[in-house]
Amino acid sequence: MSEENRSNLGTMIIVGGSWIGGAVMCTIMYVMMNAMLNMQESMNAMMSSMQAMQTDMGSMSGDMGEMKGGMNTMAVKMTEMEQEIAEVDTHMSDMYVLMSDDLDSLARNVSIMAPSVASMGPSMNRMGYNIDRGVNSFSNPADYMGNMFR
Repeated sequence: MSEENRSNLGTMIIVGGSWIGGAVMCTIMYVMMNAMLNMQESMNAMMSSMQAMQTDMGSMSGDMGEMKGGMNTMAVKMTEMEQEIAEVDTHMSDMYVLMSDDLDSLARNVSIMAPSVASMGPSMNRMGYNIDRGVNSFSNPADYMGNMFR
């Protein structure tokens, strides 16, 4: 080959290589720009997700505040209920003491009355007979005078 052909071939290789290098660089830049656009879209989606999360956290904070208020109210009610239970317990204890005293008194009085009740048996029988006689005298006027003398 002649020197001029060699020089043209070298120039063509250099120019061709430059064009190929430029095409590769353009392709790389295009791919990078697409990657940056995708990254921007991902960042926008992430930002909207973070805003939604911020909104959710704000509403959750409000719910937590309401729950805290409810818990405070419940704690106050529990304290009141503890006081009422203590009062009921005191009243129940007092009632137990009174009932125990009443039962002890009843037992003493029954033991005192037992002999009198035992001796009242015949008198009760006689009184029952007299009541029957009085009822019969008013229900059967013919026997009124007879019943008065029995």
